[in-house]
Amino acid sequence: MSKRDRFAYAALGLVVGLGLAFLFLIWAVPEFAEPVEHAAAQSGEEYQRRTTGGDEQANEPQWWYWAKRLIATEDTLAQWVMAFFGVAATVISYRAVVLIRETLDLNRQATDAAVIAANAAVEGLGAERAWLTWSGVRTESHTNITHLGVTYPVGVIFSVSWTNNGRSPALKATVFGDKILIGPNDDVPTFKSAEVENKANGSVVGPNMEVFSPQMLIVGNDHIELFGRLKRAVLYSQVFYSDVFKSDVIRESECCISITYKGRQINPDGTTKDLFDVMPVGHQNGAT
Repeated sequence: MSKRDRFAYAALGLVVGLGLAFLFLIWAVPEFAEPVEHAAAQSGEEYQRRTTGGDEQANEPQWWYWAKRLIATEDTLAQWVMAFFGVAATVISYRAVVLIRETLDLNRQATDAAVIAANAAVEGLGAERAWLTWSGVRTESHTNITHLGVTYPVGVIFSVSWTNNGRSPALKATVFGDKILIGPNDDVPTFKSAEVENKANGSVVGPNMEVFSPQMLIVGNDHIELFGRLKRAVLYSQVFYSDVFKSDVIRESECCISITYKGRQINPDGTTKDLFDVMPVGHQNGAT
């Protein structure tokens, strides 16, 4: 039986049950069936009780008096049939209430199941969508590097790397970057978010692929202070993108990274490599 049929039968049973119960009430209580005759009879009984002293009723037990009222000799077959249907109406009404309660329970269970399914779908979507997360910093050391028309004997370039750790492509990925040099014990500043109209208007980044921020060059006095461990570099990068499931929603990831020079490594073949301590700092590290 469907939930709709159960509810219809329950409503029908409730109406029929109430109607039959009302008919039983009319039959069982004289005041409802024949109010005028009952009033006259009551007056006659009262007169008889006053003239006879009510000895007969006084000598009868209460249960016998009410039994005679309920089961009178003048009761007809039709009245007994009505009594039967009155009891049946009570049972039907009770069953109707039970069916309504069961229907409400089934509706609530269906609603709970729908909520669980919707939450599972949302969680599944979160696992399948693109996720661009910070994956490292690319470092390039250069000699005789030119910047803004000036050639410097040495310089270092940092680029923040972003990797798509999701299971679907990231669309229109656009990366921004900024840097500042601060003292080793200075507080990490708060960087201003990129203010552009088309934040997500770049390239497609497939699963497990990388995209890099613009190059952040350090030369001149900044280079001397960084490699002399007088200052540290703080890099900030943002990436904006969308995914294939909600292409109209702009996702954003950001990171703030501290770069401290550790020293120079000499390889067995005679080449050297500058080493840096790289770690996330500050509160601007997150993703949406």
